[in-house]
Amino acid sequence: MGLLNQHEGDIVRILYIDEKERTVKLRIETEDDLWDLYNVIEMGDIVYARTTRELKTSSGSKRKAMSIGLRVVWTRFQPFTTRLRVHGVIVQAPKELDLEGQRHTLNLDLGHEVTIHKEKGWDRYQMDRIRKACRRSMVKALIVGVDDEEVTIATVHDYGIEPLVEMILHIPGKIYPTAKAIELKRELNRISSKIKELCKRLKIEVLILAGPGIMKELVEEELQKYPELRQIKVYLENVSSGGYKGVHEALKRGVLLRVLRDYSITEESKLIEEVLTYLARDERKVALSLDEVEKAVRIGAVDKLFITSELMRSPDETLRRRVEEILKIAENTGARVKIFSSFQDAYLQLKHMGGIVAILRYQLS
Repeated sequence: MGLLNQHEGDIVRILYIDEKERTVKLRIETEDDLWDLYNVIEMGDIVYARTTRELKTSSGSKRKAMSIGLRVVWTRFQPFTTRLRVHGVIVQAPKELDLEGQRHTLNLDLGHEVTIHKEKGWDRYQMDRIRKACRRSMVKALIVGVDDEEVTIATVHDYGIEPLVEMILHIPGKIYPTAKAIELKRELNRISSKIKELCKRLKIEVLILAGPGIMKELVEEELQKYPELRQIKVYLENVSSGGYKGVHEALKRGVLLRVLRDYSITEESKLIEEVLTYLARDERKVALSLDEVEKAVRIGAVDKLFITSELMRSPDETLRRRVEEILKIAENTGARVKIFSSFQDAYLQLKHMGGIVAILRYQLS
């Protein structure tokens, strides 16, 4: 879950909390985030988001995009989609439309921004859950904005972008080809050395090289001389400039969302491998069916629970409510819950296992 800062609203990843106003603004990045929102949005809360609504006109009717706030009556997952439906009474809308007091349903989905206001304030466990969701989605990433004039190397935290290094480059123009080649080589070595140092010190998992032209490709090529960096995933992002502006533009374009999706696929693969290892070593430490998982959850025996988003969004409401109850009990007993949503190999493996699996703290008799 990306958190938004009032100063860096376009950049996402940063939580904006106004405790005095009892308001939190978020960006939804994963299906785990939707599950977290489902668990913190309560009846009576006011939720603000962009939506569309069909309006009648003299010539017929048309859908109009708008921002509204509504007082929540109920929330539920929409079958077959990644959406969380939030239904309630409109308390804020464009005045000229006269919609206050009418009913409406917000469809919250991945990439959407949402503001939640709790008139009685946020409970500690709710705020802890939101903060935990933000830490979960953060990947240790280094972002480099580079062109032939300047470089900014930055990292991303819960609270915003932190520029770590800024360089002015001194590369001669095309009319001095020999001097340009020499200076370009020197500057590429300087940039790559600094990136290597930061990657090692900060234990970076992902490197994003952003900029116009070929400088980012040249930096990527220069980094290949360091064997210790080969485990780091590198992304190239075309933007209009280097430096801090390039970093800012790359984030606005959603490069971190793409990184998170790839990271989620890798994480799912590792978790399924863990399940398979337990099955090979001691299958009694794994619960494989919905009935088995429910039994283990109710006695507090579950350490980790993995479930497909498809099972969570089942069109069978009785099954869906049963699954939701299982997940809530699992979390209340300290189990880690992970929703698989990539539809890649690991997701399909979990689906073939019944869509839900639990690794147990101890064997069940």
